[in-house]
Formats: sequence, structure tokens, C-alpha cells
Amino acid sequence: MEMIKTENKELNSFWNLGLKPGGLIIIAARPAMGKTTILLSIGSQISRHHKTQLMSLETSASQLKQKGISDSILIDDTPAINLEHLSKIILQNNPEVVLIDYIQLMTGNRENLIKDLKNIAVKFNICLIVNSQIHRGPEYRALSDRRPIINDLTAGSSIFNSDNVAYIDNLTFLYRDSYYNRDSQEPDKIELIQYDNGNILKIQLDWISPT
Repeated sequence: MEMIKTENKELNSFWNLGLKPGGLIIIAARPAMGKTTILLSIGSQISRHHKTQLMSLETSASQLKQKGISDSILIDDTPAINLEHLSKIILQNNPEVVLIDYIQLMTGNRENLIKDLKNIAVKFNICLIVNSQIHRGPEYRALSDRRPIINDLTAGSSIFNSDNVAYIDNLTFLYRDSYYNRDSQEPDKIELIQYDNGNILKIQLDWISPT
């Protein structure tokens, strides 16, 4: 099975379960942490080698173009899409990778949404990379303990629970220390964090604040 390639070997290894046809990757973080920026940056790399479709539920195509989104990424900026519309766009454009920004703005049966997205990835033989918000749990913890955890995603959520997260191939949390700590020792880095059977897997990518 052909793997989907970014231009970062460490990220390719980090996402080895999801960067493939039929794979589902969830990127989860607090607002303003950098989800859209990271998604577009990774999408730009992928689109150089694989046909890539962005479903932008919050930001219009014209705004994205003003921000310099890669011309090689196809954009659908229909708000509040459902699974039927997503399937229609996939059939129409035949992408290898679909980016969704972000899952909470999708409509339909939210309790089965994760399972349904995984089924779509498998049915159409595509890789799905999906952004997600998490609730305010990290904001209430000590400054040294604000990296998100799985409970920050599942607590009080109608989309995520302990059962359906099993359909996610790579559940990745974003954390920027400089967002919370103005004296951060790593202001130009963003962490990608995964939890695997009690183990913490983490890599860092370069971070350039969007203008």
C-alpha cells in the first residue's frame, strides 16, 4: 500500500498508521494554537506529490488565497457540510488526500461521525486529515501542565468518546509553549503529541506565526 508523503521524514514516521489510503488522522488543539496553519502547511507539502482537497468550513477560499494557500490544493469552502456533500466532492475531484477544517462544523449524526469518516476514507481509498477543537481543560491547569490530553478531547463531546477514538489511526494534539508562556525557551516550535498505551510520542516542527 502506497504511503502518502510529506517532506518531513520524522512526520511521515510519526503518522505511519494514518498517512496512507484509508487512513484517518485527527489534529486536535485549543483555538489559536495553530491547527489551520499546520494543516495548510502539511497539505501544501502533500499536494506536491498527491492530489489534495481542502474542505474549509470556516474560512472562505478568497481568504485562504490571501493567506497564500498553495495553488495545488483544491478548495471547497461550503459551510456546515455533511457526509453526503463530502462524498460528492470526493467523487467529483478524485483526490488522494482530503483535509477538513474543522470537524465540529460538520453536520449530521455526530455520535457516529468518527466512524463514518473512517468508513469514507476506506471506501474512497483516501487519506483524511481532520482538524478538531478541544475544550478548555488545559486553560485551567498549571502553566507547566497545559499540554492537551485525550480527556480534553472526549470530555463532554458528542463527537469523540472512548469507543470511537479507536477508529482514528493517528490522534495528534498540538501544543505551542509560547502561546501560554511569553518566556518560552522554544518560541519557534510547535509540538505534535500522541498517546500510545500510556506512552507519549512527541515530535517538534518549526513554527512561524502567520501574518
